[in-house]
Amino acid sequence: MDTDPIVVDANVVFAAFIADGATREIVLDRGLDLRSPPWLWEEVAGRYDWLLQKTNLPAAALDELLRQTRDRIVDIPEASIEQEREEALELAGKAGRKDAPYIAAVLAVDGRLWTHDNTLADEAPVRTVTTGGLLDEADRTK
Repeated sequence: MDTDPIVVDANVVFAAFIADGATREIVLDRGLDLRSPPWLWEEVAGRYDWLLQKTNLPAAALDELLRQTRDRIVDIPEASIEQEREEALELAGKAGRKDAPYIAAVLAVDGRLWTHDNTLADEAPVRTVTTGGLLDEADRTK
């Protein structure tokens, strides 16, 4: 299995909350080196009510899932991401400027990006990984 850090983007985290499926299993149970930009958690907190509605979980259960997820995903220091900002903007180009912060995060940890955004996965100027790819990697190590 590739042991490089895996930078998790927001859509992966939301998918882990919404469905008790492969994404949640990977986040909570696979023992991978998962990282995220610290601002991801602000986005999650800002959509808390939406998550309550989408998951149909009681607040206590959602809070526990949030705690478990937060415990598994390590923050990348903002200063490290900022150091890669210019290179990320250059690599992303005009079309990918909104994705530059995640590209900078990947550069900061010399890792891979796990995203459910197919366009980003196909066009990212950094290594990416899919949910299926992570499951395949884990299966090969059993």
